[in-house]
Amino acid sequence: MLRLEGIRFDYPAPRQGESAFRLELPSLELSSGRSMAIIGPSGCGKTTLLRLASGILPADRGEVELDGIRLDRIGSESRRRMRLSRVGIVFQDFRLLDHLDVFGNVVLPFRLGAAPLDREARDHAMSLLERLGIARLARRPVARLSQGERQRAAICRALVTR
Repeated sequence: MLRLEGIRFDYPAPRQGESAFRLELPSLELSSGRSMAIIGPSGCGKTTLLRLASGILPADRGEVELDGIRLDRIGSESRRRMRLSRVGIVFQDFRLLDHLDVFGNVVLPFRLGAAPLDREARDHAMSLLERLGIARLARRPVARLSQGERQRAAICRALVTR
């Protein structure tokens, strides 16, 4: 469950005399197991909203609650751990690490402390790679992937912690 209430976030003005970006959201609730599309023109705050909802950015004002935990009341390290175990994000640039192969990128949340990287976690990661048609690329360096293959690897990483 995700709930945002009375949210306000301000990016500072890039230069003196230029206007700053402000995102204000009176209320948003998303029940567990439901999906939502966030659409709008470039620069309207879609990515900022996702970053606030996942605890990457702290709101200047308001409440952010994820699975019963108020993200606005916990520190950055606790928000990071929460994200690793409960939030899957596929970034526009995928954020894959070039020094890791596909499998290493997919299981990265486990290496960062989401949960133990045990046999079950490894099997689940391989199952995701198979379902997305890239299991044969598990040991390939990400630099040697097509854009679509990179995207599928990033999707696997977002889903690997369930």
